[in-house]
Amino acid sequence: MSKVEYMPVDCLQVPKMLFQVEEFKNLSNTAKILYSLFLDRLKFAVQNGWVDHNGDLFVIYPKSEMKKDLNTTRYGVDQAVQELVKIGKLVRIVQNDGKANHFYINDIYENEMEEESMMTLDRIMANMQMEEREIIMDKMVAASRDILGTIADMGYL
Repeated sequence: MSKVEYMPVDCLQVPKMLFQVEEFKNLSNTAKILYSLFLDRLKFAVQNGWVDHNGDLFVIYPKSEMKKDLNTTRYGVDQAVQELVKIGKLVRIVQNDGKANHFYINDIYENEMEEESMMTLDRIMANMQMEEREIIMDKMVAASRDILGTIADMGYL
């Protein structure tokens, strides 16, 4: 193909993490592709204002369309959805009023970033003198109490 013949192709992005992190290695390829299709459909959620009363985006994706997009059976779709629900990367909410299911998609990178920042804090504190560590810990405890106080003041506790 020459430069003149090249036409951009609309591609589906599949997070590499789904193939690299142990937690996701047992997911079927169908579930990995379905997760990517859900991520791709988030753009429709933004465009169409699919936001719940908490301000969370959700995706509307009928199983008939999933079946067509994945070239699989209804059973194959159900299995892939269950795999994603089971590992906590997708939450399916069934509407009681007969409307389409709402799918809430979680960010697979969220927990990894939290763990990485905690490991960084541990490494930093390991290199501190005991007195400095105690000062930091005291400040963290005070900050936690302030946050809890604020939450209580707002009526959530």
